[in-house]
Amino acid sequence: WLGLIAAGAATLKLPMMVAPGRSLSWFEALFTSVSAVCMVGLTLRDPAGFSVPGHTVITGLVQAGAILTMVIGSLLVLRILAWFYGRRGPDPARLVGFLLLLTVVVEAAGTLFLLPLWDGDMGRRIGRSLYYCIHAFCQGGFDLTGQDLVGLRYHVAVHGVIGSLAVLGGL
Repeated sequence: WLGLIAAGAATLKLPMMVAPGRSLSWFEALFTSVSAVCMVGLTLRDPAGFSVPGHTVITGLVQAGAILTMVIGSLLVLRILAWFYGRRGPDPARLVGFLLLLTVVVEAAGTLFLLPLWDGDMGRRIGRSLYYCIHAFCQGGFDLTGQDLVGLRYHVAVHGVIGSLAVLGGL
């Protein structure tokens, strides 16, 4: 986790990670990186102040932190069960592969459901859908706009997709 956090902070410190005319201190970059990798969702700056590459890095950190947590947690549970029952459990490599496949399939399905609900060109719609699906499934909590999903508070389909992803990711 520490290596991921350090790499994330160094990457977020690059000028292209924030909107033009804005800057990010080392402390803010580190805080955002820790928050993303640990799936907390807190920032010291308005998330709308990050550029598209900045949002992409934050999303990658959330995704990597969540996968790391799932893998280490699952391997730890397998080790405890093997010790408790005195037999070897499933192959760890297959388990990791299954967790990665499950993550991709669930997030892709959520992305497809959200895709028609956004305005704009296809690239923007795909990016937005992926962003919110990854953050919902991984319990990331970061926002793109600074308004969270306030503009969609009466859109039942969005609540259904985001809520389902959050529950599935929490399991």
